[in-house]
Amino acid sequence: MTTLEQLETKHNFTYPALYKTLFESNKLNWMGNFEEPLEKNKTWADDVYPTLKVNPPLLLHSGGSDFELLTPNEVLNFKFPEAWETEEHHFIPFC
Repeated sequence: MTTLEQLETKHNFTYPALYKTLFESNKLNWMGNFEEPLEKNKTWADDVYPTLKVNPPLLLHSGGSDFELLTPNEVLNFKFPEAWETEEHHFIPFC
């Protein structure tokens, strides 16, 4: 499981207190307690989503294509597009 400390170390960044609170309360993970990839014959809509309705993550119903949170593992393994000026700017992926 990816931890917030791993993300901070990799991106050389300290997340704000509010982000840490949201992360620790599982409000930034649209996969809930499921790991990626999902097991065979499981789908996000049928298996993950019903479990999220009890304690929904931040912006779960934000419109889908406008904003989608990355899972902690996706943030850890995020590949910046070549067009991004990563030498000049410090990007922190989260969505």
